[in-house]
Amino acid sequence: MFTNTFRPDMKTPGSPSLGGQRLGNRRRVIRTLLAAVLIVAFMQTWSWTSQKRTWDLEYAIDEVASEEAEYEYNDFQYMPLTGLVNDGRAGKRTCEEMKYEGRLRVQESFYLEDDLTDVARTLEHHPMIIYPEGDKELPFEEMVAKRWARLAGSSVWLEKYQVFLAVTRVIFFDKENRAWPIMSFLRGQLYDEDWNELKNHTIHWHGDEITFPTVFTIPAPYIAGGGFYGPEDPRIIIEEDVEDAEPVVVFNMVYELKDVTRAMHIFRPFSNVTTILSITGEGSRPMAEKNWAPFFHNDQENATTGVKKWPSHYIHFVHSFKPLKVLRCHALNGWCDIVYEQKVSEELVSSHNDGHGRMSGGTNLVPIHIPSSPGVHAYVGFPRTHIDVGCKDDAMYRPEMMIMTAHGSDFHLNYMSESIDFGTAALLAEAISDPCGDGRILIANSVSRWDRSSGQDLMTLSFSVADETVQVLRLQGVSRFIEQLPFLGSALQHDMSQDGRVIWNLRWSAVGQDVLACSVEAAQNYSIAVAEPVQGWSRGKLREIQEAESKDKDDVLNETEMREDEKVQEAKDEKDKEKSIKHEKGSNEAFKGAKGRLKAAKEDANNEKKFIFDDDPFGHADELV
Repeated sequence: MFTNTFRPDMKTPGSPSLGGQRLGNRRRVIRTLLAAVLIVAFMQTWSWTSQKRTWDLEYAIDEVASEEAEYEYNDFQYMPLTGLVNDGRAGKRTCEEMKYEGRLRVQESFYLEDDLTDVARTLEHHPMIIYPEGDKELPFEEMVAKRWARLAGSSVWLEKYQVFLAVTRVIFFDKENRAWPIMSFLRGQLYDEDWNELKNHTIHWHGDEITFPTVFTIPAPYIAGGGFYGPEDPRIIIEEDVEDAEPVVVFNMVYELKDVTRAMHIFRPFSNVTTILSITGEGSRPMAEKNWAPFFHNDQENATTGVKKWPSHYIHFVHSFKPLKVLRCHALNGWCDIVYEQKVSEELVSSHNDGHGRMSGGTNLVPIHIPSSPGVHAYVGFPRTHIDVGCKDDAMYRPEMMIMTAHGSDFHLNYMSESIDFGTAALLAEAISDPCGDGRILIANSVSRWDRSSGQDLMTLSFSVADETVQVLRLQGVSRFIEQLPFLGSALQHDMSQDGRVIWNLRWSAVGQDVLACSVEAAQNYSIAVAEPVQGWSRGKLREIQEAESKDKDDVLNETEMREDEKVQEAKDEKDKEKSIKHEKGSNEAFKGAKGRLKAAKEDANNEKKFIFDDDPFGHADELV
């Protein structure tokens, strides 16, 4: 038998206070939800703070190690680094609002050299290597110095072999103009950890032996009498934490001779396999594919695990920056899919003064090893701006440091620096004083190594100046710089609890586009500023202009002097004329006077004759005539 038990706090349905009880229940629910939200927020804040403290602790440990190794950095100089940070706050943003000031340290660069005579002898039987008749009387070394050059060196550290593998473009030209090469080749060299070249050094790869230095055998189509054939702009990359990874060389090359179409390729130097890359779904290939920035990305793994992996079958590329487009290409068959293409509402993006430049691929991207949410990855690299304002002869090129994050198939630009020239660490005094000439082109080609062990934090870059050099420099403090960036932690945590995935991605994507535009705008301002003292001309062009102006001045001076001489002569002639006229007038007057006197004399004589005749009837007057 069920018995109802009366309690003083129990309310019956007919009780007049039931509505108040329901209101109280709703209030309790709301308070509970608010408490839950606060708890979640607190837990997220605590989690973030804990991670931040962990980062700070890890960094403090690294800082101690860095201080112990401080003596190694005496030859590094501080380098200010200004850039733009993505904070995810979409709207009409100004560049000043997103600006962040930091600094790195940079070591003076050094040059990688090669024996071009050896390269020329290796390739002397290639059908496209034909020296002009006038060169054949020269010693071979002089002929090589006149017709061969090297540029665009890219390198990567091979952990397994404890060597750097450097790949450099070598060109042959027959018209004494290296800007118009006939044929390009890729040269491979090995260096130890201190960048001493290892000659006759052999790499053993799955039963094969590759001895360096060498010229790689890459099938390249060509037509006699043509030019610009062979591989260009090599970029080399290797997958980290992979036991048996093979480096991959990315380059562009003319592959269709009929319409001279240029396509991207990948080359595996140990396997000696070349594969052309093609984007699925494209109706026709563009005339020129180039400047793709390669990186390895696995959206199923966390970049911070450090666990050894099997080699990936895919390579990702930043295909373009505006809009941000990312490709995933199969390493064996070369087919590429567009896995991300940025779409941003113009209402969320500000207007910027970036119409005279663009951002394109420079180096490979390497992973950033900092804590993040599962599946979130971050990468750093050095793309480059192409600026067509400031210098009048041609465009200016400068690298920028970039940070990109990825979660699944979504990619965002989180940081982009302003133009970097590395100062005297990269450029000679002649190039610095000739910003529109020798100093106009500075391109970073590869992140060769990023040593983050024992507090080192040393990043090695390969780069070229004026499309003529192969140089290497080291940066110190990149990890610390990245860890101190504001708002990067928010991007790495990828907290979508408030907005949801769609809104979250829209916000970070929109601000990423602002970051890009502000970086290009800053590069334009940089180009204008460095070009102004030289009036936008190279030293050679400025000399021509000054010589022409000097010649014009001399011509004007000579013409002025001639005119002055003519005036003097005219004045003299006028004076002589006046004197002549005056003299002639005097002569005429004298003649007239003489004539008058003669006439008077005749008249006197006639009068006298008449007088004699009248007086002399015998005719003697004739004697007087």
